[in-house]
Amino acid sequence: MLGILADSIFGTHVDSIADILFWIVLAQVLLFAAVEVCIVILLRRPKDADQSTEQRSPEQSPAPSGDVAASVAAEQVAAEQVVSEQISAEQVAPQQQEAAQPAPILVDTADSHEAGVLRYDKSFVARLIQSDDWLKDRYNVLKNELLSYKGVKCRYNWKRETFKAGKKYVARLLFRGKTLCVLYPLDPETYPADSAYRAEAVNAPTLTDTPSMYRIRNEKHFKVALALLNATARELGLTRTARIPEDYYMPYEGTLQLIERGLVKRKIKSASEEAIFTRKNGDD
Repeated sequence: MLGILADSIFGTHVDSIADILFWIVLAQVLLFAAVEVCIVILLRRPKDADQSTEQRSPEQSPAPSGDVAASVAAEQVAAEQVVSEQISAEQVAPQQQEAAQPAPILVDTADSHEAGVLRYDKSFVARLIQSDDWLKDRYNVLKNELLSYKGVKCRYNWKRETFKAGKKYVARLLFRGKTLCVLYPLDPETYPADSAYRAEAVNAPTLTDTPSMYRIRNEKHFKVALALLNATARELGLTRTARIPEDYYMPYEGTLQLIERGLVKRKIKSASEEAIFTRKNGDD
């Protein structure tokens, strides 16, 4: 059989057993070579596929499926919400701290109230404490001048300070708004209307013993007030004493401090009472 095959392929005639064995070995070699070639081809194909996958550009990578894209978008939205909530919390925190602080109480003004108007009823001492230094200095001089006369003593009440020599009224000091006023036991008609010493008439029932009032608004008014005080002392027959002046200066204090000391009271006035108060005293 092999001899016939060899004659047909190579044109060689096979006569001996050695030739037959040669051709058998050659056929086996060729078969093994063919098998090895097939194995090598099969082994190299996966490696080439891996290399082509690694060399593929990002643009050629397959797009994620619809479910994966939706989940990624949802995670991004959730992350943005968390960041925005943190920023909002940081912005709101200072506002909450400011809101937690107690609201300031308005002082020295009239505040609206359901039942009327809330006002701060200030005593004479409170008004003096909250006046300016110029007025405090003039008050100091006036008080030392009044107390320099023999037998003159002073006492406070809520609205004013009264000076008396025995049972005789020498003067009263009180405030009209922020203006210091001196009341004298003089007839307001004693001085003509065009006189620099012209005092206002006081018609209050509790002030009939001192019917003349003079307001101290500047240095000129202060000198007139001293002149009227000297005229009162002459009319009452008062004599001076060798008295050493004292310092009655009172440092400034806030309204809340004066409320704690009992020198200022909170009062609610009805609309009609407030109208009368404002008309009589002005907005003080």
